[in-house]
Amino acid sequence: TDHVGGFLHSFGNLLSGRTLNGWQLRKTLEECDTYGCAVERLSTVPYASTEYAIISGVRKGTILSRNPDSVAFTQTLGKPTSRKEREEYIIMTNFDFFWNDIREWFDPTGGVGMLRPRRLEAEKVLNGVLDA
Repeated sequence: TDHVGGFLHSFGNLLSGRTLNGWQLRKTLEECDTYGCAVERLSTVPYASTEYAIISGVRKGTILSRNPDSVAFTQTLGKPTSRKEREEYIIMTNFDFFWNDIREWFDPTGGVGMLRPRRLEAEKVLNGVLDA
């Protein structure tokens, strides 16, 4: 939600010859043999468009909410960014909940209709398992 004009910016990036996001990911897989290298590279390489890069390792996890030129927000397993989050897991459901993206509440794909975001439903399930 922080990337106003995203489509036009992305289209301009493509016309300028910027490497597609998928190719940046492929290059990362070719060049990086550690979790740290992958997180660093995917944090810094230019993207053609916005994207969530979800990187996992053994007991490690990072979700990078990317703008074409930088990281807009980072979630790291074990390091909650608010009191609402837990350290045992991180979740991304294609809405910038950390900036109170209102579109999250109007997504009908959560299994119970609108006004029940997928993220909250996933948290309910995970918390139920962890708290059992």
